[in-house]
Amino acid sequence: MDYFASAPRGTWGTWDGRTARVPYGTHHARRLGSAESACGAPAMDWELFWDVGFAPALEASCRPCARAILPTR
Repeated sequence: MDYFASAPRGTWGTWDGRTARVPYGTHHARRLGSAESACGAPAMDWELFWDVGFAPALEASCRPCARAILPTR
């Protein structure tokens, strides 16, 4: 997984059919070890959701992050 979901806060929810920590609010794309999200937001103290990959198509996903990681055509 290149990008994980990241957010300032998380909550318990269902992801891929199982209970897991999930982002609360907007899901940002972030690489392991990065201090900022793909859109450039400072994310050093944000939670990184190991079980949740960044899914650009989700309504809760950050649009600038999605544009930053999707290949251009």
